[in-house]
Amino acid sequence: MAKRNTSSKAAKEIEKIGIPGIVIADLLELEDLYPEIRKNLAYIILPVLIIAQIRIAHTNAQVKEVQALDSVNTYIRFYLAKSRPLIYVCAAVAIRRTMVVYATSTDPNDILLDFNDLVDNISGKSSTRGSIATALISKERTREYRRGLMLQVAGTLQATSLHSPRRLAREVEAVTPETFLSRLPFRTDDLNIDDIYFWLNDTLGSIHEPRTFVDTLRIPNNKVVLEQALNISRQYPELPELPKDVDVSTLPAWQQIAIKQRQNLGGGKKL
Repeated sequence: MAKRNTSSKAAKEIEKIGIPGIVIADLLELEDLYPEIRKNLAYIILPVLIIAQIRIAHTNAQVKEVQALDSVNTYIRFYLAKSRPLIYVCAAVAIRRTMVVYATSTDPNDILLDFNDLVDNISGKSSTRGSIATALISKERTREYRRGLMLQVAGTLQATSLHSPRRLAREVEAVTPETFLSRLPFRTDDLNIDDIYFWLNDTLGSIHEPRTFVDTLRIPNNKVVLEQALNISRQYPELPELPKDVDVSTLPAWQQIAIKQRQNLGGGKKL
């Protein structure tokens, strides 16, 4: 009897999540300096995957429609724009990519001072013009370059979740709260999924009462898989039905305006 080929199935089951814009192996080389890097990576990857699952649930919708959803817009603003875990990770990536700055340094505190400055002060100029070498011309230019790298990382995470969700994982919609940590491409034995969801709910202000999103695209069961542990709910507006078999051009101007605005809100089939 021929042996069953289970290698491809096993590979699929243990497929690790990819994180575009972040080279995990390089980043973890500095874990001694940034002991919370794995924790903060996990904290931002989870909302990235949640958005990706929402995007896949609305495959037939345009990206701009999904991005404009109350839920997605809120997740981006709260988690993937200026949250502490995001800034921590982005700053660590920026430092790692510009380590040449410390080629003649003998004190690791120089790195920590620059890292803390990027984390604690997110204002200032940002640009990635030129190369890393050109960024060495002055401390100001180095910081400006690093700030540009930080914005690039954040932008890549946001864009991937919406434009290329399967770059994160081929079957990203199958990632569950129970399997999330095991799918991350780094050690997670000291991390707790409940802590991550507590932070997500606390950031949303939904520890005691659910956060209600008003979305215009329906999701089956009102939640994607990774939202099951979030204290959220969804409401959907009831849009007026468009008149059928009517020559809109013959209607009064005010009625044409009203119908056009309704058309711009999308078809009833989306609700």
